[in-house]
Amino acid sequence: MKHRTRPLRLAPAVLLLALPVTLHAAPLFEDSFDTDTSANWTIKTGYFEGSATDDYSAEWGVDYSQLKYKFYTAIDTFEELAIPAAPSSTGTATKALKLSVNKKDDLAERFAINLYPKGKTFSGDYVVKFDLFMNHGAFTDNGVGTTEYALFGINHGGEYSNWFALSGTGLSDPFKTTAVGRDNSDGLFFGVTSEGGAARDYVALDGGGAGLPPVPRLADGSGGLLDRNGDGTLDTNDPEGFFTTVFHSSQFEGPGMLGKRWVRVEVSQVNNVVTWKMDGHLFAQRTNDTAFKSGTLMLGLSDPFTSIADPRDETFVLIDNLRVEPVRTVVVDTADNGSTAADGKTSLAEALANQQENDRIVFNIPGEGPHTLATPIGGYALITKDGITIDGYTQPGASPNTKGILEGNDAKLRIVLDSTSDATSGSAEKPDRASTRLPFPGYGDSENAILGVYGADQVTIRGLSFKSRHTPGSDEDPSIYCVALVNQAQNARVQGCWFGLAPDGRTVSGGGAAVAGFRHRVSVDGANVDTYSGGLIYGTDSDGRNDIGEGNIATGMHIALALELPRARVSGNYFNLLADGKTWVNVNDVHQAQLDAGREAGDSSVENYENGRETTASVIGVDGDGVNDANERNILNTTAYDTLIEFYSNANGCVIAGNHFGVATDGVTLAPKRETEDPNLISLPGTASIRFGSNGDGVSDTLEGNIVANIPGVQMISANNAVPITARGNQLSGNNFSGFPFADGSGRTYEEYYANVLVAPATPQPTIVGLANNVLTGTLPAFNTDNYATDVVDLYVIDPVADANAYIIPGRYLGSFTDNSTNDTDQTFGSFSVDVTALNVPGGSKIAIVATYTKDADRTEAGRSVTGPPSAPFAVPGVAGPGSVRVARSASGLTVSWDGSLGGRLQSAPAITGPWADVAGAATPYAVTANTVAAFYRLAK
Repeated sequence: MKHRTRPLRLAPAVLLLALPVTLHAAPLFEDSFDTDTSANWTIKTGYFEGSATDDYSAEWGVDYSQLKYKFYTAIDTFEELAIPAAPSSTGTATKALKLSVNKKDDLAERFAINLYPKGKTFSGDYVVKFDLFMNHGAFTDNGVGTTEYALFGINHGGEYSNWFALSGTGLSDPFKTTAVGRDNSDGLFFGVTSEGGAARDYVALDGGGAGLPPVPRLADGSGGLLDRNGDGTLDTNDPEGFFTTVFHSSQFEGPGMLGKRWVRVEVSQVNNVVTWKMDGHLFAQRTNDTAFKSGTLMLGLSDPFTSIADPRDETFVLIDNLRVEPVRTVVVDTADNGSTAADGKTSLAEALANQQENDRIVFNIPGEGPHTLATPIGGYALITKDGITIDGYTQPGASPNTKGILEGNDAKLRIVLDSTSDATSGSAEKPDRASTRLPFPGYGDSENAILGVYGADQVTIRGLSFKSRHTPGSDEDPSIYCVALVNQAQNARVQGCWFGLAPDGRTVSGGGAAVAGFRHRVSVDGANVDTYSGGLIYGTDSDGRNDIGEGNIATGMHIALALELPRARVSGNYFNLLADGKTWVNVNDVHQAQLDAGREAGDSSVENYENGRETTASVIGVDGDGVNDANERNILNTTAYDTLIEFYSNANGCVIAGNHFGVATDGVTLAPKRETEDPNLISLPGTASIRFGSNGDGVSDTLEGNIVANIPGVQMISANNAVPITARGNQLSGNNFSGFPFADGSGRTYEEYYANVLVAPATPQPTIVGLANNVLTGTLPAFNTDNYATDVVDLYVIDPVADANAYIIPGRYLGSFTDNSTNDTDQTFGSFSVDVTALNVPGGSKIAIVATYTKDADRTEAGRSVTGPPSAPFAVPGVAGPGSVRVARSASGLTVSWDGSLGGRLQSAPAITGPWADVAGAATPYAVTANTVAAFYRLAK
């Protein structure tokens, strides 16, 4: 079912009236910097002796829309752009505070400024928020720009200069002896660079107190900085890891470099825990074990190098929309949503009706539970305030999952949001139901939500069980989405929840979707204006905190994830799989339940993931940054639809890696097949580029390979000629694919598809010439060197099921090599001679090679590489055991056959590890009736 059009039932002006009235907590302090508010601020400076004491500028109310910045794509190639409005700005406001240091004279010096609001002290639970734009003149870190640090902190006294110098292992050696203002420091503060050129681009420091310089917290984790990849070094500089994934090159000039784009900065203190986030991503988190528990905030800029930026007028920072907001903890202590203020208790309905920014909604309902919270008729108030967290794991007795993704899910959920009631009130045509109606652009009167998020940023929903029901999807009885993201509800996190699954881990109560997030379109002066709820994280964020407990389970849904949004990350989840990780939900039953509920046959599909319109930089599965990658895999059932994963209209820079398709966590138990449809694996109509599997960069490459089993559709990836497909390192078995990555003539021809890749695109297959003494020789098609830099060769054992049907499909991945690399003794381009001893090529098998052509020397990424078809099969000399077992499809299931002249007994086992037993009376060919029980076969002497 494609959610491509949604009726707009009400005009936008009327829609605003439908929103709930919620409390807006007065900020503790704010400054939009639209006017000259310098009288409200104190400036402190730090510099080395002999420097000019006024070598800085602080300008209030600068109209940055009149400023230009250079966005480079290469060292000498750039586009000059106007700085856009800050993300937290409203209306046409484009004025900010502009800071610069070390630019007024030709003396290269270290300099820093701190700004403190006068007469402001903050204590208890609060958060500092502002928009930050860091500009630099050069292309990334090429040695001619600058590395300056934007500074920000909390719990300062407002009297000291807090900064540091980049020298020595502690970043402070010369600072101790030659710095003006060196003798005092306080508070907790952080720094971040623009261009990623420092040894440490993200720093955390404590004030040393009276008479002492700041204390760097950069090596032992005491400053809250994380070691996400476990290499023993904190993430203070990460050119290839976590930050390159979350701040990727589709948004920033260089991956992991935060300059030349507005970013939202947050520093909070809640329950004595200090947290630093940027664009919602965790940079540091620590318990505040210092004496600095309260005080004022600090904004600043520091140049800790003895050099001057070039060009100097292009290096500055902008700060806009500063707010200091309180953080409340709201305790839900009753399951009765009919609770009123008079009873002294707080229900979830009351908590949402009276929401404020940054509310932490926690649970402490008496009794062991699970506690079922029946959704009130008419639904909950929409979540309209930024930064709200609803945390079911705070309920006594609840706990997140502690097992790896392949071990099942042992989460204990104690809060159930229940919308299974079919009770109504009000209008007969559009009655109120036990969910919230969504009469907004992108949705309509036929769609409801249990929890709806309207225009709110950084909302987190975790640790809840959602129960709903199937409906006709009509105005009278709308579809029920567990979570709905509406009108640019960005950067939502949905983690550790069970959708359509009761806390017992077995009982399924599905509905319309686990999460829906559709385009919001309005007409402004006759032109369509589209916004999207981008940045959804569904599952683990792998930020180094509680990652293993963040995966979700979605069962019994019409479309588990029904999306139209960019930068979605979907990692570490089960789709139509029960909590044990081995028991599949039968999608045929889910389809029938929709029909029984009155949904039309053409709108009763059962789908895993659908995303369209604007989906740039979406990741499904493993991101390959070395952090928690083993638990980022998704386990996906087959579907009652024509594909398992669908992107429509747009899917640029899509990554699908490390997932299990059609096979459970044990790698054995196959998903039951759809009775009437044969879904393909992935559908990519429209503009797209995809990496399916590994990028070959040396980090988690094995984990990035997808495992795909028993998929009945004939196309692995359905797309058009303009979609570059990279497919590497995957394991395919028992599928019905007619070609890899597609078959010539299956809507695409080789000659058209590889026209810009190969010199002879009509014949794109490589060739294996021989394998002798573990040396593999062969030839590769000549590629267009104007478009691609090199070709990488992957070696596979081909899938025997496909081979029996005369298709060449890579089965088990053995390894890779690069043409003309050091281990290739044939240095003629297009020919290779490689020792493959380390790849353990099995004797008696059939192998094939696949070439991928890439623009990059060390990796194969979506849109920058293209995978060709496999070579013809090559029979490896030797015999594996008493004979090779061959498996082929039959009308009733499978046929197992072998060379009877070699002798041997057919044995079967429920798992690869046994126990093995002879199959009584088995002779070749042996027919196996298809069912949902896994079985392995071998020949034994």
